[in-house]
Amino acid sequence: MVGFKGFWKTLGNIGKRLFYKRETKLSLYLFSAMHHTMIDIMANFYEDNYEDAMESLIDLVKPLSEEIISELLFETSVLGVSFKKIISKFKDPKDFAYIIDMAMYSVWGGGFKKIFSKTKYLSAIESSEKVHTYVLMMKSCPFCFLTMVSPEKFGAYRFGKLLTLTIEQIVQLSQDFLGNNFQVVAREVKCFHQGDPCGEIRIWLYPRDNLQLMESNPYLHQIK
Repeated sequence: MVGFKGFWKTLGNIGKRLFYKRETKLSLYLFSAMHHTMIDIMANFYEDNYEDAMESLIDLVKPLSEEIISELLFETSVLGVSFKKIISKFKDPKDFAYIIDMAMYSVWGGGFKKIFSKTKYLSAIESSEKVHTYVLMMKSCPFCFLTMVSPEKFGAYRFGKLLTLTIEQIVQLSQDFLGNNFQVVAREVKCFHQGDPCGEIRIWLYPRDNLQLMESNPYLHQIK
């Protein structure tokens, strides 16, 4: 089985590089500048209420992001092999961390590796939240370093909420495609903007027939 997964990872590694080379590039730092601009414009509209601004941005960005992610994951074909087919080979949650990294690289190229460490998988036994969990550590942050807005103004939101939402959608759409009955929830649990020494995004796979497990996750009570 190791050889089988290795074969599909090799195809994915080739595909993500070719996809990045042939598609319109989206610099991580340009994305950061857009992120800042959107937040500032919306906050100005809401008379400096950043929590309301974030809620409106989520409503605006989520459907557009879902459309773009769907196109990337399910309509992309490289060397005659679709990303959809590659994703189908990683149905088991313990293998799926690879798909997260593949999707992120496809959008941002090598710049992704300068920001994020390789996605780590924690089984339900290992995770303190008792469900399948993915951990994305951030070595640096291209998003909040420019802002002069205090973290308190964001309330329960984090400055990188829109990025976290995008990652959440990557995983949710993929899990739905795979037929796995999970509700995906992601939060930025550590943040440079909040004074943490590193950034960290956690993604949880909650069984839809046992969503009450979310009640015991302290992050979901503290962070939107």
